[in-house]
Amino acid sequence: MTDKELYNPDEFLLDNIKSYHYEVMDEGHHVWMAFYLADGKTGHLNIFLNNGKINTRYEEWETLDKLPQGHTRKDLDIL
Repeated sequence: MTDKELYNPDEFLLDNIKSYHYEVMDEGHHVWMAFYLADGKTGHLNIFLNNGKINTRYEEWETLDKLPQGHTRKDLDIL
């Protein structure tokens, strides 16, 4: 469960980014970004094609123990 979910927002702003991670998940179809904010929140932004249209999804968590399946605190220890 996320603390914030935005589907296809026209615009949103993130302040106080401590660290940023960008990854191409499927070239030409999907990129993923993680934002680690100074206040301890973690956000994920997915930009992907869906039936030929660009879609976006941003999700944000208050604490790292709420990260989605497959991500753990250990993943972030290098930050």
